[in-house]
Amino acid sequence: MSGDPGPDGRRPIRSVGIWWAFWLAVSVLTGCRTGPAPASATLVRYEFETVEMAIPFRIVAYGTNAAQTRIAADAAFARIHELNGRLSDYDPESELSRLSQTAGSDQSVALSPDLSAVLIRARDVSVASDGAFDVTVGPLTQLWRRARRQQALPDPELLAKARSAVG
Repeated sequence: MSGDPGPDGRRPIRSVGIWWAFWLAVSVLTGCRTGPAPASATLVRYEFETVEMAIPFRIVAYGTNAAQTRIAADAAFARIHELNGRLSDYDPESELSRLSQTAGSDQSVALSPDLSAVLIRARDVSVASDGAFDVTVGPLTQLWRRARRQQALPDPELLAKARSAVG
């Protein structure tokens, strides 16, 4: 994967921590349901791909019916799209972005079950990693993204304000 912008102008995320958090969110929120195939059914391998978050998502599924397998893959892609809409820190209208905008304000915000589950799990990972994984780093991330786009270091006052909202 190159560092070139994707179809929506965003660059691929390269941070292992962000990828880990995303896959944590997907695994917490999507779940997999499997059941035994009928003894007489022959399973066929199907592959489906779409672009989400400016990267290709590929699903490999085994099924006995192409149409039903496609419906299942489409449902999984729809769920990924829904989660991205809630959990994206690139979309200023996402639930996560709206929550992040209140960082450090002591404002109470109602959360969807999806975001709540991810934040609870993120807290658990933060505790287990002795703080090496910090889900509250959003204000600093936003500030440094802006600095990268502007090709200038962040203003020290803005940096101090962002640091006070993290942790």
